[in-house]
Amino acid sequence: EGTPPVILSKAEEPISRVNGDFVRAVRNALAVGRKHPAYEAKVLVEVEDRVKVVATDGYRLHIYTLEAEVYREAKLYLPAVADEALRVLPSRGESLTLYRAWKGKALVIESPTARVGFELAAPDYPTYHNAIPSQPPEGHIRTPRKDLIQALKRALVVAERKNYAVRLTASQDGVRVEAMDDNFSPISEETLPGEGQGEVHVNGNYLMDALGEIGSDEANIALYSGSRAPLVEVKDERFYALIAGLRVTEDSRGEG
Repeated sequence: EGTPPVILSKAEEPISRVNGDFVRAVRNALAVGRKHPAYEAKVLVEVEDRVKVVATDGYRLHIYTLEAEVYREAKLYLPAVADEALRVLPSRGESLTLYRAWKGKALVIESPTARVGFELAAPDYPTYHNAIPSQPPEGHIRTPRKDLIQALKRALVVAERKNYAVRLTASQDGVRVEAMDDNFSPISEETLPGEGQGEVHVNGNYLMDALGEIGSDEANIALYSGSRAPLVEVKDERFYALIAGLRVTEDSRGEG
């Protein structure tokens, strides 16, 4: 059978036992993180009282929180190649054990049916905690989640193709969803049941991805002002997303 690869030959430090959703969370996070060219590490896995899987592309921050049995705290910096390694592991249903290997330079993940390992990336990653708003939101939007996802799909058929801009406006009369053209003028409109206060321009694809990660029937979206652009927050007990909104001025087509 030959000699196992050196990374797999000896797992040195058990870190945590986590549920099978870990694979799905990491692969979804890698889809976001690999779009950020500034960092070799595409995903950060923080093992503390629970396991957090963190990714950012500079416009979005996604955090998956998983219940786990923790043996020791760790920060693990995952490169893009982790995606290929994780394909052989079950994405749901089986618990996984995480080990440090190769004198801390590699990660080994073991399920009852498979074992994979890969070299970790350099510990160079943005301090994401500073991006999370600490003040109360300045606006909010509440509407049925599935209705909003379907409305975004319809809006994205006609929205401009640079930022996939949509505008959400909430009031006591409902939530208005508009697709925007290249000049950030509305070219479609529909109103959903719901309530709230505030207005924001946002990348519709980014928002739809975040809404697809939460499990609740209702979409609760918090709106914040940011130093460069408004911020859009979507979360439930297991998933957190912070999206930079699109900054629109009268003499500009906007940026995001």
